[in-house]
Order: sequence, then structure tokens, then C-alpha cells
Amino acid sequence: MRAILCTNYGKNYQFTQKEVPAATPSDQEVLIKIKAATVASGDVVRATMGGFLKAKNGILGQEFAGVVEAVGKKVTKFKVEDRVFGMVSTGAHAEYITVPDKAPLAVIPKHISFEEAASLPFGANAALYFLKELKKGDHLLVRGASGAVGTFAVQYGKSVGAEVTGVCSSKNLDLVQSIGADHVIDYTTTDFRTSGHTYDFIFNTVGHLPYQTVKSSLSPKGIYATTALNGGLVFQTFRSFLSQKNKVKCGITFITTRDIQTVRDLLEQRKIKGVIDRSYPLHQLTQAFHYVEQGHKTGSVLVLP
Repeated sequence: MRAILCTNYGKNYQFTQKEVPAATPSDQEVLIKIKAATVASGDVVRATMGGFLKAKNGILGQEFAGVVEAVGKKVTKFKVEDRVFGMVSTGAHAEYITVPDKAPLAVIPKHISFEEAASLPFGANAALYFLKELKKGDHLLVRGASGAVGTFAVQYGKSVGAEVTGVCSSKNLDLVQSIGADHVIDYTTTDFRTSGHTYDFIFNTVGHLPYQTVKSSLSPKGIYATTALNGGLVFQTFRSFLSQKNKVKCGITFITTRDIQTVRDLLEQRKIKGVIDRSYPLHQLTQAFHYVEQGHKTGSVLVLP
């Protein structure tokens, strides 16, 4: 099969196209022909950092959608020709992938394209973990509302009945409003922290936003959630769980089979949709990585075999 391998990690990461054998699925694995994958921010982190983040077989890529081509003899949840989507730690930047049947993998609803399905798991991964306590009537603010995590968070917030404020740049205000945000704030002209409004959830999906600078914008028992991770945030997270006041949540998340089923159900009910910035052919993977590395993508960036 054709695959793109990361042959040099670090600041000057490089990719090479190679023909490698497609794995035969074991008894509890599924062989999938990939129809669409993405380049997520997590892929860029792996490529630029290397070390223990290197892919064992050199193939990066986490989100994918495709068609089941073969199943192991003990697999019961999936069958040949099922249209599926899911998320893995690495391996999606290739023509085929083998996935354990217990991995976060679900059948794509009939009316959803491979491209749209592939664009969702990474954003859902973070949003569903950090917003699991969100409920009807809560006021949610999403900073970075136009990215892969942010666009899912806005739509998920609306699906549970929250009032949602999206923070993004001026060029993305219409997009964020079109996916359901009740209010939009242009961060280039307005700092939400000076508005006097308070929120039950502040979800920071981009960059570093110190807890000390947002706590005055939280309701008395509000939650500050962030995809950033550093020593100060870890300390605040631990400290907050000993308090009866604000909570802080940060860290690395792992998608589960329950999460991917939630995404599928929301797609089936048309409560969410994928937001796609642009697509690249698989052989232009380097260009896709460079674009994502700039940090200005809207929704997801696809790679198509």
C-alpha cells in the first residue's frame, strides 16, 4: 500500500512516500481502506517534537474515515463494506489501516460523507472530555471557536441546551454564528475578560490563557477548561478539586468508544456538522502540515488518498 512516512522529526520534519505491505487483520482487528484523513494539531506536535512521540511505523495521522475491507474472525461489531470513522494514535496517513475492533470506531450515518466524518473525532475528543459536565441553561464561552475543537464545542454546547458565546477572529465570526453560537466576540477588537459577563464554562482551545486572568469571568462554581498543559495549570487543577469554588481542567485527553458513538448519534440527528478548511492529496502531506502549523486553520484540514 502507499503510505507517507515521517523520515525526519523536529523543526525541519520531512515526509517520504513509500510502498509498504498492508497488514492482515488479526482475529480482533478490522482492515480499513482509508477514504479521508486529517492533519490535526496533534500530528504537527508529533512531527516537530519527535522523541517518544514518534510513530512506531513512521506513519502519522489520527482521524480517518473509510470502508471495511476485511475483519478478523472474532470481530462481530463490523462487517465488510461498512462505512466507518474513528481515531487512532498514529497510522492514518496511508491507503489502509488495521484497527482493533474495540478502538474508537463507529459506522458513518448514511447521509454523511467520508470527508465530514473524518473531520470530527479529534475535536470531539477534547470537547466531550472537557465539557462532560455542561448542561442545559449553562453559559459556555469557547475561545478559539473556529478551530477543530472549537467548532465541535460550539455545536455540542447547543445540542445540550447551553447558551454559547464563541470567540474568534473577525473573518470567522459568520462561520461561528452559522454553527449555532448565540453570541460571537472578535478577539482582535474585544477582550471578553473585560466585558463584565460571567460564564459557567470557559473553554480555551488555543494557546495559553492563565487561569488567574479568567477567574473573574467565571460564575461562582464555574469551570475553566483548557487544552493547554503546563505545571501551573496542573497545580491549579489539583487545587481546584479541593475547593468548593471554581474548577480548572487541563491535560491530555483520550477518545473512547462512547465518545465516538456520541459523535455518530449527533451526526445522525443532524445536531452537528463537520467544518472543513481545505483538502490536500496525500502526496502533498508536507504542505498540509505546514498549513496547519501556521495555527490559523478553520475547522479541519483533510488529506485524501
